[in-house]
Amino acid sequence: PRSDRNFHAIGTAGRVWSHVYDRKVWLYENAADRTTEFDASGDGSGHGGGDRNQPLTLRDMMVDPDLRPDCNASAGYLSAVVCFAADASRSQRRRVDLRYEADGLVKII
Repeated sequence: PRSDRNFHAIGTAGRVWSHVYDRKVWLYENAADRTTEFDASGDGSGHGGGDRNQPLTLRDMMVDPDLRPDCNASAGYLSAVVCFAADASRSQRRRVDLRYEADGLVKII
C-alpha cells in the first residue's frame, strides 16, 4: 500500500523486505518458517547512518592507506546498477534482468 522507498525480494530460500520509514528489515526463512526483524534505524544522520559514516570512513582511509572499508567502489557500482534496473523496470513496466559481462560490467537487459 505504500509506494515510496520500500524493498521486497523473494528467493527460493525465503524473502526479505523493508520500508524506509519503518527503519527495519525483515527476513523470512522458508525452511525454518521463521521471520527475523533487524533494526535499520542507523544513527539519525540520514541514509541509515551513511551520511555520517561515509565521510568518517574516508577520513580514516586518508590516515591509514591500508584500511579497506566494508563497502568499496565496486559495491557502490553494483548498488547503482540495481537502482537503475529498478527504475527501468518501473518506467518501462517490465521485468529486467542483470547480466555480468566478461569486462566486469553489468548489463541491464
